[in-house]
Amino acid sequence: MTPTELADKICAYVRKEGMDYVSQAQLIARFGDELRGDRLMEVPSKHLVLFVGCSQLFADAVHIIEGESPQRVYLETCDYLVMLTDGCPVPLDMPTAKKVPKGGYKTNHFVPICFRPGP
Repeated sequence: MTPTELADKICAYVRKEGMDYVSQAQLIARFGDELRGDRLMEVPSKHLVLFVGCSQLFADAVHIIEGESPQRVYLETCDYLVMLTDGCPVPLDMPTAKKVPKGGYKTNHFVPICFRPGP
């Protein structure tokens, strides 16, 4: 599967399910273990970690989804407990970002992210 195909499948799944949000764990359950990996997605300049335990395929698909205009699916922050409840890979030894300072954090902070249907 290519990143573009995966991005299309993720968008179709998130929009079709009629759910308020879809987590990384739900996508892994739906599309398989090829979404798992040893990568993390981050915003290095702000020391923000968005996803952990993801594959290059997943990371590339997320970049495609983020770059769409208009967006079919939005990436939004969600509660850390949602991530734990859904079984998402989370960095247990990293603080959770609350309110990001202007210049970013000095050390890495985890930002729980979910996928939400667009308009």
